[in-house]
Amino acid sequence: EAQRQELGDLGSLRADGLRSRANLLMRAGNTDEAQRLLEQALLIDPTSPWIRLELARLYQSQGRLRDANNLADGLLQSHPNMPDALYIKALLAAEAQNWWEGLSLLESIPAASRSSDMARLQERLWVRYQTERAAVLARMGQPREGRKIMREVDPLVGDNAELLGAAATGWAEVGEDGRALALMRR
Repeated sequence: EAQRQELGDLGSLRADGLRSRANLLMRAGNTDEAQRLLEQALLIDPTSPWIRLELARLYQSQGRLRDANNLADGLLQSHPNMPDALYIKALLAAEAQNWWEGLSLLESIPAASRSSDMARLQERLWVRYQTERAAVLARMGQPREGRKIMREVDPLVGDNAELLGAAATGWAEVGEDGRALALMRR
């Protein structure tokens, strides 16, 4: 058993090395070779969420959204409660601006199992989803309900440029142009 564990650790190290080389190749613009290395790394360590994330991002950049989603889904099928698998799927959802899907995935991770990165992503997705919800309500003729949601969002925006922009858009959508402008100035 100890020998099997040692071989697994060596495989993981080799796969991480391939992933690191692939990242360097992607930065240099050699996506074909990077893809080859990531696919090789995935064969060595098929349960690595990080290799799957890098390969899925590469597939997304090539417009291969189905392949990207299949990579994340494949790990979730075999490890449905793995926090890192849920996290990478949520990251991919966030990158595709599927705020609700990403938020749902993160909320399915028990609070005690969430890393600080997971908690930050969850907060970001919650703010993005709520600002979108407020805008939809305003467009449906319910700006007062939208403003109520935006008041809940405000305390979580902080100094994050992305969230400031999302909140500014939300306030503008609910008819509060002054508040929107104040956030944009920040």
